[in-house]
Amino acid sequence: MAGLKEVARALLPPYNALLIYLSLVHPSTVEALPALATIMEAWEGLVAHAASMTLLAAIYVAAGLSYAASRIAASSTGALIEGLQALVPWRTACPLDLAADLAGATVGLALAWALLARRGWASERR
Repeated sequence: MAGLKEVARALLPPYNALLIYLSLVHPSTVEALPALATIMEAWEGLVAHAASMTLLAAIYVAAGLSYAASRIAASSTGALIEGLQALVPWRTACPLDLAADLAGATVGLALAWALLARRGWASERR
């Protein structure tokens, strides 16, 4: 059976791809796919940014990256998404979204640290 690190490493590419896709998807695509519309409605706004980066940062830590590397990776993903949105006519880049991404990454690291500390593994990830 795969361990947490292996599962997290396997989750990183599809989760990153999903975040980028959902951040750039054209509104007509969302309207044509009711399931996607439901997901997009549920994950709207700053809460979606923070929550998605919380999970991403925690997955990076679980995959074996240090806390610093995990924060840089999650924050870079948020910055990449905002930069790509600036290039797409139907989306807009927003500094407030990036701030929510950074806050979410910080929360994800705090949660990962708390969970790992309970198991005695927190000091291994510096």
